[in-house]
Amino acid sequence: MSASYLETLALQGREAGDLKQQLSARDKELEELAKLDTTESQDRFIELAALRTLLDDKDQLILNLLEDGKERDCVLSCLQEQLRDCALLKVSMKQTL
Repeated sequence: MSASYLETLALQGREAGDLKQQLSARDKELEELAKLDTTESQDRFIELAALRTLLDDKDQLILNLLEDGKERDCVLSCLQEQLRDCALLKVSMKQTL
């Protein structure tokens, strides 16, 4: 074997070692990015759940307000009916007197 052949083999061995180190570094980067992506996804999921809870609370508040409005309308309707009845009774009593 010639000296140039051995030098070429040594050079290729060093290049292969360097490439293995680069590959290892890239693998570590990918793992870190995957962890960050997972963490960000979990944070987004938690934020989405909180927003859905707030939206459900808002919807319930709106339903409660609508129900209270219906009850108020019913009470006002009854009061108006009673006022009409009282007015008719008053007119009737005046006519009787």
